[in-house]
Amino acid sequence: MRQISRLYTPNQQCYGVQYAPNNNTIIACVTCDKFGLSGAASLCFIKHSENTFLESKFSIIDSYKFGSSLFDLDWSHSDPHLLVTANGDGSIAIWKWPTDPHSYERKPLHISKQHSREVYSAKWEPIGTRAFNIFSASWDETIIIWNLNNTGLSSLTSLKGHNSMLNTGAFF
Repeated sequence: MRQISRLYTPNQQCYGVQYAPNNNTIIACVTCDKFGLSGAASLCFIKHSENTFLESKFSIIDSYKFGSSLFDLDWSHSDPHLLVTANGDGSIAIWKWPTDPHSYERKPLHISKQHSREVYSAKWEPIGTRAFNIFSASWDETIIIWNLNNTGLSSLTSLKGHNSMLNTGAFF
């Protein structure tokens, strides 16, 4: 029988996990301190390897710290080095991985905060004419559609009218 390995994130809880779109051995994971109620968070990159026919192994190969909770992540379908995260401080962040291994720069490329409460979901629009559009769903009962362009993140529209906090969403 195949042995499945576990990877623990000490003192942090995992909120989102996703394989890289162009590499089925790399996984991104977002974690939070204190179940996302307060404290810092990490964006971890995990290597998944098959040691033998009967065993698989997981190891953290890179990690970025963030000052607020991270609740969700999504890899870009258009640029396999970009990720978006949904953040507990009401922002979304764009990250690039891998970064230059000689760089100590461990922060997002872009951050934009327009929600008044936690952002619990952020997703890239699937490949197409608007492949650099992103939506964010928040506990402030709004959805914001964003565009990533040469100058950073810009808000295209804010959708209001929900009667409760939003936990997730999807492009159709």
